[in-house]
Amino acid sequence: MGAQAVVSPAPSGYAAWLRGRAGSAQRQNQTCQVVSLPVIFLWLFAWWGLWRLAVLSEPSAYVLSLAVATHLRIPPPFGQVPPLLDPLLTVLVTYALPCSVASIAMAVWLASQGNVLSWMWGRWLLAAVSLAVAHWRRVKASQRIQSLADSWSSSLPRQPWLTSVHPYFYWFFSELPGRSPSQKVRITRLSAAETGCASSVDVWLSSGGEGEAGEASDVVRRRPVFFLIHGGAWRGGEARLSPQAPMLQALAAAGFLVVSCEYRRRDRWPAQLDDCRAALLWTCGSQAAQLGADASDLTIAGASAGGHIATLLMTELLRETVPAQLSIRAAILFYPAVDPGDRANATIRFPVSLPCFGVRRGLSTLSWFFEQFVLQRDGSLWPSAEPLEALCHTDRRLVRSWPPTLLVHGTFDGVVPIAQSELLLRNLAEASEEAACSENTSAGEGSCDSCESSTSNASRFNMSTHEVTSKPRRRECDELLAIPGGRHTFEIAPDGLTDACYDAALAWLQMTRLKPRQTQQSLSR
Repeated sequence: MGAQAVVSPAPSGYAAWLRGRAGSAQRQNQTCQVVSLPVIFLWLFAWWGLWRLAVLSEPSAYVLSLAVATHLRIPPPFGQVPPLLDPLLTVLVTYALPCSVASIAMAVWLASQGNVLSWMWGRWLLAAVSLAVAHWRRVKASQRIQSLADSWSSSLPRQPWLTSVHPYFYWFFSELPGRSPSQKVRITRLSAAETGCASSVDVWLSSGGEGEAGEASDVVRRRPVFFLIHGGAWRGGEARLSPQAPMLQALAAAGFLVVSCEYRRRDRWPAQLDDCRAALLWTCGSQAAQLGADASDLTIAGASAGGHIATLLMTELLRETVPAQLSIRAAILFYPAVDPGDRANATIRFPVSLPCFGVRRGLSTLSWFFEQFVLQRDGSLWPSAEPLEALCHTDRRLVRSWPPTLLVHGTFDGVVPIAQSELLLRNLAEASEEAACSENTSAGEGSCDSCESSTSNASRFNMSTHEVTSKPRRRECDELLAIPGGRHTFEIAPDGLTDACYDAALAWLQMTRLKPRQTQQSLSR
């Protein structure tokens, strides 16, 4: 890792692509491929059902539309506006069984009133069947994912009952249960003035063991660090309001020093990246060391926009000089928005130009949002915000040092399509293969056929639990945990599936960290 990366300039067509001046007709065709006719029909039917609910106080049509929508991916912007809101569908599928029972009760009641031939009775019955199937599929997915977590040596610690309703309720707690009755997990917020960073950080730390911070001990126990960057579309969210909070509690109880960093959300890019970089470097300092932080054993994580920032940070660390004690052993990314420019063509695009709103024909909705609200209409900042583009123009020999990476993504994610995670894995695999080929050629072997062994379509950990998308090509150390039917921030409605997801992620992290350090890829100098 001592060599400097060779960063090539962005291709000349890149700026034209950003401004929507090339390939408009082709992207228009891709729009029709993304938004299928069943989704459009269901969206219109849901509006009709919502009208009936508002005007006639008759909810059967709207309930049926929601029940059917639980089986479909609703692409943006349809999933972010009424009537088929993604968060509403996430909650509905979590409680699909009681909702199905309630729908059957409504159908029976209407039939008992002499409305056997009524459309309302039929709609309630169809909704009940659809919700029952959704519940069955979710249970089967939970069982398959839970089977991956057999190697995790400990179950999740007991959560406060309020947080089992919604993980954002962790915001009200500063002390949580640990693995045993005597162990506690304490959450401490360190302000920007205390850390010397531009923003504050939350530190999750277990107490009750020898050598813990705050106890009478001359030696502070060294702890592996789990560094999380929260999501929130780059302009929202909060370090304590994290869907992954149950996982943070489990990691802290297992002996990790968990750091959840804040960042400025209203300032123009790259303020968010700068704040997270400063917080990451803080883990290498004396203040973090006094808490037991072992920056040479660090796992970086991010969710949604936080996954995008985490990916950029790891790309930067490939090219820049970092503190000698910092070593990223693994990365866990939850539905990361690694492709804000939508190079994967995975989100719908505007069919017309609306200059007053900054809309250009052929521009994807994701690119428009990022350019308008994150870059604040400064297109010159795009090169600093695209991790996949930066990765493509980084020396392949350095990309091979990218740490083992787990991506957790829902197959029905309508905000950040799962294609973005697959694209990241494929880029890492291709970079690793190209570097191996180059080394073999330099060594005089003359062929790079042997490089195929460094990447694989199969998974030794067998985490690909879905059949909706093709299994991406990836390095042997990387994994994609695809959540069947999972939507963006699917963890906001906790149930057995979310617990199984956390257990599987913790099992993967445990397996990765148990590998000998000399044979494991890690991002360090």
